[in-house]
Amino acid sequence: MKKSYLSPRMLITVCLSIMSLLSGSAIRFEYPIKISTNQRYFTDARGLPFFYQACTGWELFSMLTREETEVYLKNRSEKG
Repeated sequence: MKKSYLSPRMLITVCLSIMSLLSGSAIRFEYPIKISTNQRYFTDARGLPFFYQACTGWELFSMLTREETEVYLKNRSEKG
């Protein structure tokens, strides 16, 4: 049977979400954002974990046709 567990990133996201819900307001991060001392995640100026989500185009190199690539890039450029 395969073990099921939360990754550290997922655990941090869940904890921050729960804290936000319990506080009744969004968590305020203090800038600048920096890399944690163990270099595994981002933190704000107070050392609180900061979740960063971004879109990557890895499938461009291996799975998409030229036409699909053009559609993908057009879509991403429209979103900034």
